[in-house]
Amino acid sequence: IKLIDMPGLLVPGSIAEKLTLEDLKEIIPQKRGSIRLTFHMDEGRTLLLGALARLDFVSGRPYQFTVFVSENVKLHHTRIEKASRICQEWAGDKLKPPVDARRYQELLPWKTTRFELTGTGWDESCVDIVFPGLGWVAITGCGDCVVEAQAPEGVEVTQREPLMPYEAKWTGVKYRGFPGWYKIKGRSTRGFESGKKR
Repeated sequence: IKLIDMPGLLVPGSIAEKLTLEDLKEIIPQKRGSIRLTFHMDEGRTLLLGALARLDFVSGRPYQFTVFVSENVKLHHTRIEKASRICQEWAGDKLKPPVDARRYQELLPWKTTRFELTGTGWDESCVDIVFPGLGWVAITGCGDCVVEAQAPEGVEVTQREPLMPYEAKWTGVKYRGFPGWYKIKGRSTRGFESGKKR
């Protein structure tokens, strides 16, 4: 029997242990079959998972990061050097969860976990980077790369064999530059709410 950590499950080392009830409501998926989002990542860029965690692409050829989180977690793709300032300024507003900016300050400092990976090609992801209680990011690409995951101290970010290795080729979106806005099949969407218009 193999147990898989799903977002919202309370386990030791999980981000859920550190959140308020309001924040927990945001990280627990509310919809069945929520869409997944795949981001094209270049060296020096990072992916913010709300203001709760981030995944930095430190070095390597371009890769794809497929995010599996609740539909209420706002995602943002930016340069690594801007990430801390953006979290500080947007937490509780444009970047949620946490729903309150003061909670972001209480979750500091963050711990960095480094992963050195080798991609297996563009057809399937090589690994999942797991943020327990929040979700995971599948990494797809070719060649060697280094990623660094950051999350509040006490959250044990790990890697595992990919749970859904083929999602990257079906879920690519064009990022629109504002947390929660993406372009899917030519239509601008509000994050995971693909049926709603701006």
